[in-house]
Amino acid sequence: MAIYQVDAFSDTPFFGNPTAIVLDAEDYTDILKQYIASEMNLPITSFVTKSEKADFKVEFFTPKKRIPIGGHATIATFWL
Repeated sequence: MAIYQVDAFSDTPFFGNPTAIVLDAEDYTDILKQYIASEMNLPITSFVTKSEKADFKVEFFTPKKRIPIGGHATIATFWL
């Protein structure tokens, strides 16, 4: 499992809004996603999976719960 950390809104590492991003997360349960987000301890961790409706699906978790959308995390995920 590869976990990427991207700082949105900055070209300088550690100066933007950090997001952890997990690609190819199809086999991960929501429980595992929550554990990963808690371990990363960043404002938001995004998980990218395949979608039947779009090119891909992105799910967002804070260290405490799943959320419907994340602004800077969306930008960081699309940048990656």
